[in-house]
Amino acid sequence: MFRRYFLFLIFIFFIFTLIFPIKLKYLYFAGNITVSDEEIKSAMKETVVGGEFNEEAFKRDLKRIFDLGYFSRIDPKVKKLPYGVGIVIYFEENPPVTGWRVFIEGPKVVDEKELEEEVVLEKQKALSITKLKESMKRIAEYYKSKGYFLVDIKSDVNIESGELVVPPSGIITFTVRELLLWDLKLKGDRRDLTEEEIKKILGIEFMKDTYENIFTRFFMRRVNYFPKTREFQYAYTKLLQSGFFGPETKITFENVKIKELSNDHLVNMVVDVQLNPVVEEGKEVKTVKVEGVTLLRQGDVLSQIESKPGSPTDLMRVLRDSYRIRKYYEENDYPLVGVRVNYDENEKSLIYRVAERYVDNVSFEGITKTKEYIPRAYTILEKGKPLQTSKLQRTVGALQNSEYFENVNIIPQLHSADSTLVDISIILKEKRVGNFGGTISWGMPEEGKPWYTGFAGGINFGIVNPFGYGQKFSFDAKLGEKSDISLKYDIPRILASPFDVSAKVYYKTDITSSEIGEATSTFITYNEERYGLSLTTVYNIHYDHSVSLTGRWESFTKESTQLAEPTGDTRSVELGYKYDTRDNFLDPRFGTYVGTTLNVTGFGGTEEYVKMILEIRNFFELFPDHVIALRGSIGGIYDVKSTMSLNVGSAYTVRGYDFTLGTGRSGDYEYILNSEYRLKLQRFGLPITLVAFYDQGFAGNSPFTFFNPPYLLSNSLYSFGIGARFHVPFVGIVRLDWAFPLIEENWYEKGKVIFAFGNMF
Repeated sequence: MFRRYFLFLIFIFFIFTLIFPIKLKYLYFAGNITVSDEEIKSAMKETVVGGEFNEEAFKRDLKRIFDLGYFSRIDPKVKKLPYGVGIVIYFEENPPVTGWRVFIEGPKVVDEKELEEEVVLEKQKALSITKLKESMKRIAEYYKSKGYFLVDIKSDVNIESGELVVPPSGIITFTVRELLLWDLKLKGDRRDLTEEEIKKILGIEFMKDTYENIFTRFFMRRVNYFPKTREFQYAYTKLLQSGFFGPETKITFENVKIKELSNDHLVNMVVDVQLNPVVEEGKEVKTVKVEGVTLLRQGDVLSQIESKPGSPTDLMRVLRDSYRIRKYYEENDYPLVGVRVNYDENEKSLIYRVAERYVDNVSFEGITKTKEYIPRAYTILEKGKPLQTSKLQRTVGALQNSEYFENVNIIPQLHSADSTLVDISIILKEKRVGNFGGTISWGMPEEGKPWYTGFAGGINFGIVNPFGYGQKFSFDAKLGEKSDISLKYDIPRILASPFDVSAKVYYKTDITSSEIGEATSTFITYNEERYGLSLTTVYNIHYDHSVSLTGRWESFTKESTQLAEPTGDTRSVELGYKYDTRDNFLDPRFGTYVGTTLNVTGFGGTEEYVKMILEIRNFFELFPDHVIALRGSIGGIYDVKSTMSLNVGSAYTVRGYDFTLGTGRSGDYEYILNSEYRLKLQRFGLPITLVAFYDQGFAGNSPFTFFNPPYLLSNSLYSFGIGARFHVPFVGIVRLDWAFPLIEENWYEKGKVIFAFGNMF
C-alpha cells in the first residue's frame, strides 16, 4: 500500500514539473571587482532569471564564464525555493593588469611597439588567461603576416603549485624569441647523403657555416639565418623535387645551445629521411633508356646516368642518376624538370622519363590600381615557351626596375608532378605614388680651385603610376660645378600598345672642349650652358629589343671668345637601337647590353654634325656575389663646322684623367674599354659593393689611327684603381673611386678621387 502511494507521489511530482518547470528566481554575483556583472551575464547563454533552470545548461554556462579567463576560482551556490531556485556565484579574480610590454630576442625583424598593439589584455582589469593566449597567438600571426614562422613566444605569467603567479607590478612581459637556423641534421635512411649536399639543394643559409669560417664570421648577419616562410616553402619544394626523398620525409626543428652564442636562440633543421622508393633493389637491368628529352641532346642527358646494363638496380644510384639529370637541366637554364624512373619487368629495362616544363598561364596578384598590361609588358615569359631560369630572373629584375613595384615574387605552380605545363603566379606589391630624396657630397676639387667648389648636391621628386597606366612624372636636380636639372614625363605601352613616349625639359651646365684652327688642330675647354626640350618615342620590338626616335631642341651659350659662334641653338634627331638582357638595369649581375645611336644635328640650327656611338656591355657572376663587368665603346663624329669633339678622360670614360685639364684625349673618333670586378657585401648586411677596375681609351682625329695598333696603344690612356658603391635608400648608388693614371710620370703619387652617382656602366 505504501509503495503504491510513494510511486503515485513521484508520478504526480513528474507531471507537476512538466507542467510547472523549475524557474530561476534570482542570480547574484559576488567577488567580481573589475569584471562587470553585465560581462558575466553576457557569457551565460542558457541560464536567465525568470527562465527555466536546467542543471546541465547551467554547467555549460559556468564553463563559458570560466573560458573568459578572468577567474581563478568559481564557486556557485544553488538554493532551492518554492517553485524554483536562486543562484549566487562567488568569484575569485586573477590579479589585475596594469600594463604590458614586448621584448624581442633576436634580429628584431619587426618593431616591438607594433607587437604591443597586438596584445588584447585590458588595463586595470583582472588578467584574462584567454586574452593572454589570444595575445600570444596574435603576435605569432603578426610574424606570419610579415612572412616569418620560426618564433617562440612566452609570457612571465606562470602557474606554481596550482596558483597563478603574476608580476607584482601587474605589468605583463611577453618575450619573443626569434629562432635562428644553426645547422642541418639528417636522420632515418639517409644512405650516403650528406648534410652539405642537402644544404646546397635547400639553398638556405645556416649560421654554423658562417660562424665557423674565420673569414666570414666578421660579416655574419643574424637576420640571414631567420628564414621567411616563402624561403622555407621554396626550399622544401626543392628538397622534394631533388628526387631523393619520399612522401614520408618530415622536417622538424630542435633547440640547440652553443656556449659561445648563449644570447642567441638556435635551432637545427632536422630532416627525417625516407628515400624515394622509385625502384625495387636488385632487379636485373638489360637496357637503360631516357625518354621525353627535346630541349637538350639525348646523348648528353644519357651520359648523366651511372646505372648501366648488366648491373642490378640500386636505389641510391638511381636516385642520384635522377638528381644529376635535373642538375644538368638546371645548368642549361631549365629549372623544375621532373624525372620519373620506371622498371619494365618484361624488357628488364630501366626507364628515366623526363618531364620538361613549359610556361602555361601567367597571372598577377597584388595589383589594385595598375592595369595588368603594365606588368605584363615587363614579363619575359611566354605561354608555350620552355621555362627558363634566366627569364624568371630577368622578369623579376625588369619588374623591380620599372619603379612601379616594391616587392616582386614569382611562384611556379605545376599542374601535376608529371605535367609539362607550369602556371606562373607573379605576386606584386605596388609602390607608393610619391617619392622624394636628396644628397649632399664633397669631392676633391681641381687643382687651383677653392675647397668649396668640391661640394655637390642633388634632389629628386617623383610621382609614379598615380592612375595605374604607368605614368611617371619626375623632377631631378644635380647642383654643383656641373649642374643638371630636368623635368620629365613618361608613359609606357600607351593603351597596351608596344610604344613608349616621354617628354623632357632640362637645363645643364658642363665643361667641354672644341677644336679651333684650320691649319693646326687646337683644342680649347670652356664652360657651357644648355637648356632645351626633347620628345622620345620607343617601339618595343620584343622584350629584349627596342628602337627609339628622339627629337631635340636646345639653346646654348659657350663661355669662350675664341669660338666663332658662342651662342645659338641645336636641332637634332636621334635614332637608337637597344638589345638588353641584363637582370637589373641599375646594378646587374649577368646579361648583355648592346646600344647604338645615330645623332643628326642641323635642320637650320647653329650646330651641324653627325655622331654615331656603339656600346657593348657584358656582366657575369664568377661566383655568387662576385661579378665581372665589361664595357667596350667606339664612336665617331663628323662636324661640318669642326667645333665638336669626342672626349676621353673623365669619371665616365677613363678614370684618373681629365680632358678639361689637358690630361685626356679629344678628337673625332674614340674607343673606350672598361672592366670591373665587383664584390657585393649585401648578404652580410652591408649596403656596399667593393670594386677593382681597369680603364683604357683613346680619342683622335683620324679613323686610320685605329688600323695602326702600335700608335694606338702607345697613345692610349690607361688607368686602374679601387672603389666602392654605396647603396643609399631614396638616392640609389653612390660611387666613390680612387684611380691612378698609369701613363703619367710618378703615377702612383697622382691618384684621383672620383665621386659620382650610379655605376659607371
